[in-house]
Amino acid sequence: MIFMSGVGSAVEVELWPETIFQLQQYRDVEQLKIDRTRFTQYLTLNLFESVEEPRHLFFSSLRVDLEMGRDNSPDASLLPSQYQHIALLYAYYEWRRIGDMVDLTIGRQVLNDELGIYPMDGVRAVFYRNWHVGVDIYSGLEIKGALSAGDRGLDLPNSDTHEPDGLIDDDHMTGVFGASVFLDGFQDTQAKVQFRQRYSGATDGQDLSLFIRQQLFDIWEIYTVDSFSLLLTRFEQVQLGTTVDLDWIAINLEHASWTPTFDGDSIFNLFAAYSEKSLSANVYLAPDDKTTINLGYSRQTQNGDGAFFDSWGNEGNASDFVDVSIGRSIGEIADVRASYDFNRGWGGDYHRMALGGGVFLWQRRVRLDADWTGTFFEKLTYNDLLTGITNEGLSWGVSGKSTFRVYKELSLALQGDVYSNRFIERQFALYMRLEVRLWR
Repeated sequence: MIFMSGVGSAVEVELWPETIFQLQQYRDVEQLKIDRTRFTQYLTLNLFESVEEPRHLFFSSLRVDLEMGRDNSPDASLLPSQYQHIALLYAYYEWRRIGDMVDLTIGRQVLNDELGIYPMDGVRAVFYRNWHVGVDIYSGLEIKGALSAGDRGLDLPNSDTHEPDGLIDDDHMTGVFGASVFLDGFQDTQAKVQFRQRYSGATDGQDLSLFIRQQLFDIWEIYTVDSFSLLLTRFEQVQLGTTVDLDWIAINLEHASWTPTFDGDSIFNLFAAYSEKSLSANVYLAPDDKTTINLGYSRQTQNGDGAFFDSWGNEGNASDFVDVSIGRSIGEIADVRASYDFNRGWGGDYHRMALGGGVFLWQRRVRLDADWTGTFFEKLTYNDLLTGITNEGLSWGVSGKSTFRVYKELSLALQGDVYSNRFIERQFALYMRLEVRLWR
């Protein structure tokens, strides 16, 4: 930490640079040589009052992402700008407890609520003062997070560009307004009703959401998360669930439904949108402090435009999923892990398996990991695009990783991967990742 004195209280400065450097070399399906080099630099700067409960705070994060190398494939971009991105992820000022009742946030911020993660440039105010009910209001301009063109094939320290809307695809800025009312001060009960509207010359979206979570007897929880599109007059999400947790065993039952949604002026609204619905049961076991076991089953269907699971479906639109995973610590320095997933129904029948482990060496300064993964395909249910081509057989991969903690803020990771399937006999990749984390 850095302490700065000025008029009034001292200011604490958090400066956090993070550097990630990666190398990769492999040959694609056509045996063309691909060399990839990627450099990503983050710089996080936070300022806040040096008091027990600071009221004035500033948070910011800048990212520079560069990719270099040679890609001999015919569809590779020749524009260096496609692989170079500078993004201000967030930069906002917080003034807390104004008049002991308002929290104010101004700047580029990332909302995370029942309607999803939403970055914006704007103002947000939260009102609450021992009234058991609070109000949250915000307004601003949308920030888009389009996928970077140069991300394929390398580890992803980031996946979006975080640029203001209107600068990527069109010239129309999207304004956003939202408000919510929520319960405040209840230990076992949470509830919130929220509204959000997006507008850019034509109405992009009007959404309403409901969130309720109720705790009973310290072991039983009931929850629901639902969202409804006022513009399209249909549910976008319906999630109902309950969990019983006895520490060494937890059981969860859940109904979930998602319907694809698009901007209000999208041409895709003219086509039928079918909900993906599921009923699932999961059991989490911890027989001791070194062992974890997860067991799960779900039935998923894709039929009709309703929001609730009202049909078990058939082979053409339904699937059954079974998954099992086990983790076990060995002493204080090693662990092993294994998993098995099975799917039968829509999309094909397949088995997925994984087996791996890791160990610390040299006073926990070195970590070695090895994993094997395999997928065995039995058949494809849909094959209109793959007529005459089957996907049956085994696809497998082996990954080995060594992580060296050079210093407490500096680590170096080396990773090698080998993959193979019936279309690619062997594919190799070698990664080197240098990560620097410094606090001052």
